[in-house]
Amino acid sequence: MAQDTTVLASFRETITQNPAFYRFRLSTCRNRDEPTKVIQVLALDPHTRRRETGVTKDIAGSPASAETWFALAKDHREFFRMDDESSFGLSLVSRFVLPEDATEKRPQLSPDFVSVLMQTAINLHDRQVSESEGWKSYLPLWSALIGGVFATLSTLGTVFFTHLLSK
Repeated sequence: MAQDTTVLASFRETITQNPAFYRFRLSTCRNRDEPTKVIQVLALDPHTRRRETGVTKDIAGSPASAETWFALAKDHREFFRMDDESSFGLSLVSRFVLPEDATEKRPQLSPDFVSVLMQTAINLHDRQVSESEGWKSYLPLWSALIGGVFATLSTLGTVFFTHLLSK
């Protein structure tokens, strides 16, 4: 359990310190629940590596933001490991790096670790959404500038026509 805590702390620090980790593609993943579903399946399943049909069966459907669960995982390399050579090519990076036991299987992740992974996925998605909506903070400034330009033009027009009519 102490090793889990050290890995969690290191993972949190890496994610929060490195903005490249949270720049996954919002355009293809508008549903933040989809990566968390795959994280749950891969973290808690007895088998470390899965195939597309198994993930689709466990989640009971296909993703809305990608053609397949494998395609969704390829967009989220910060969590998922893809082996294109194997039919059982999808695994969770954090589980794949764990040492194998005597039966050559890797242990399931603890619920605390899964919770941190899911929360991290949600936080990364929320950061990306807020970054993509950053332009909205400039709306009041642009509105004020456009209003100021129209007010200036209106005042100048009034002065000009008043001066023109007074002659």
